[in-house]
Amino acid sequence: PQNMTRYGNHWSGASQLVWWGGLQKNDQLVLEFPVKKAGSYELQLYLSSAHDYGTFSFQLDDEPASEAIDIYDPRLQKPAPFKLKAAKLTQGAHRLKIKYHRKNPKSTNSLIGIDYLMLKTGD
Repeated sequence: PQNMTRYGNHWSGASQLVWWGGLQKNDQLVLEFPVKKAGSYELQLYLSSAHDYGTFSFQLDDEPASEAIDIYDPRLQKPAPFKLKAAKLTQGAHRLKIKYHRKNPKSTNSLIGIDYLMLKTGD
């Protein structure tokens, strides 16, 4: 984790998960997380934006991937939610695939910063 203390108190636990730069197109990071009770859930990712961040898409299990989003910003921004389409999840382990697409022409690198993931019960 990256210690975020010097940037303010906007990050849970004063840190975030960073997938460090130097990424190549189509590089992937897979995160596994547990679901305690089967049901319909919306996965929310709380993502930072900064001058050295890239463009990524997200895929939950075998669901369709999200559109690629550019999380570049000229200044570091506190985490904001990015919501994936609600999906029916079974109890047990699930996978979130994060795929790197490209660097914003203004970006100095290809990072992504994830503060946390949250499962919200679907209505």
